[in-house]
Amino acid sequence: MKDGPSFSRSLATRLGSYVQDNTGGVMVMVAIAAPVMVGLAGLAVEGGYAYAQHVKMQSVADVAALSAAQALTRDGANANAAREANGVAAQLGYLTNTNGVTVTVNSPPSSGSYPKASVEVIVSRLQKPILMSLFRNSSYTIAGHSIAIAGSYGDGCILALDPASSDTGISVGGSPVINMPNCAAYSNSPASASTYIGGTASVALQALYTVGGLNGALAAGTLHSGVGPMADPYAGRFATPTNSGNTCTFGRGDKMPVDGTLVTPPSAGPAYICYSVNLNAGDVLNLAPGTYIFDGAKNGAVKGVGQSSLIGAGVTLVFINGANISLSGGGTTTISAPAASSTAGPYTPYPGLAIWQPAANSSAAQIAGGSGQSINGAIYAPTAYVSYSGSTSLGGAGCTEIIAYQIAFSGNSQVDNTGCGSAGVAGFGYQAPSLVD
Repeated sequence: MKDGPSFSRSLATRLGSYVQDNTGGVMVMVAIAAPVMVGLAGLAVEGGYAYAQHVKMQSVADVAALSAAQALTRDGANANAAREANGVAAQLGYLTNTNGVTVTVNSPPSSGSYPKASVEVIVSRLQKPILMSLFRNSSYTIAGHSIAIAGSYGDGCILALDPASSDTGISVGGSPVINMPNCAAYSNSPASASTYIGGTASVALQALYTVGGLNGALAAGTLHSGVGPMADPYAGRFATPTNSGNTCTFGRGDKMPVDGTLVTPPSAGPAYICYSVNLNAGDVLNLAPGTYIFDGAKNGAVKGVGQSSLIGAGVTLVFINGANISLSGGGTTTISAPAASSTAGPYTPYPGLAIWQPAANSSAAQIAGGSGQSINGAIYAPTAYVSYSGSTSLGGAGCTEIIAYQIAFSGNSQVDNTGCGSAGVAGFGYQAPSLVD
């Protein structure tokens, strides 16, 4: 075993010799390691920069996609998602085709399964290497990618479908008080008086959306003018019923009782009414759940005056071949639509529809039951003029939709949609878009 001092002298000698070595071994090792060390440092710095740019572009893509989806929600078929997204991106400093920036907009998205009213926005930029230019000359791409879905249907309960530039879609005249704080109303007419509020009428809504303008003023609610037309939520949803067999379940010789006796329709099909049901003061037409088709070709109609009553739970009243409904006076009208579809016992294939006048029937309809009126479900007459006056329900949360060609409110009215979640109706309305990717 070597003693301590001798070993230390030997080690010092060897280290001195290594330091004084002129063969260049150490320098070679340093020369080999230096580029690696510089490259790693450059990669770290460049990677951090690229990540920061990606985060920024991702934020821009998110905002641009949400804005474009909002345009689809707001403007419908008239929306230009690409223009909206490019405009927002440019405002945030990313102008497409400038300084290597490209903004790509796809609606619907280029891949994946998304609703039609969806927008994909990709914000990308070619980045020249900075510190990494010693090792790579070609540019690389930094990008942000986002997909947003336009707002779902929701808060609408009044919709006038008339698209004519000279017509008023929704009108309120005289001195009625219209109180619908939970309801958004929509008028598709591009006229300057797309909606008219005249006289001393007071109209309180959640919001009013008009393709054209408003003649008058809201007592409460937000006005959105110049929006795109709202689509008919029931268009094509149900096949239009007919009476090809000229069936008459109830006719002049077999009228429905109007003394409050429960009227029962066929269990496996609709009841066809082939006469004008005239309800006078004190009359009560009490309908069991089912579908009742009033055939105008056979004089089918419903007319109620004075203190008469029309009652039906789980019913759909359908008016075809020019048949119409005319309810006036201060009678009690309490109708609720079936919430679910059934084709057997009772026959209710039109969930959500309380009163339906198919597109082939443009006869004017009047539904004015006053404070005793409660219609839960949709009043749907896409080609007809509907005059409405009444309340939404006799107590509790209601669900009333009025969708017609033109709608006029002629008296104090209250329509609510807080109870529509379980009523079977087709929702519609503008809501905020959401990011999904």
